[in-house]
Amino acid sequence: MDLSSDYSLADLPVLHGELQRLLAETSAPRIETGALNDASLALVQLLFSAHLSARSLGKRLEISCPEGGALARALEGFGFLEAVDTRPRLENGTWSGLTAA
Repeated sequence: MDLSSDYSLADLPVLHGELQRLLAETSAPRIETGALNDASLALVQLLFSAHLSARSLGKRLEISCPEGGALARALEGFGFLEAVDTRPRLENGTWSGLTAA
């Protein structure tokens, strides 16, 4: 799945449905974010939630997170990389799950 445009708060319910379909219908779900110019807190929270949903389904969701890209900047700027309980696990430019801090 490609996130190729920027998402407003009004777009997120549709994206939520698309993420639910992706997780239900794909054995190895992956989301590309390299084309994003901006990643809002609401989008980051939705992607964080998608990781939790994937884990509950026994799947590993991968989200591309190019260094210096919009998602990487948002994860750092919103404090997700310094989270106390759970933080994104970044491996070679991919957000590959969640890890306990």
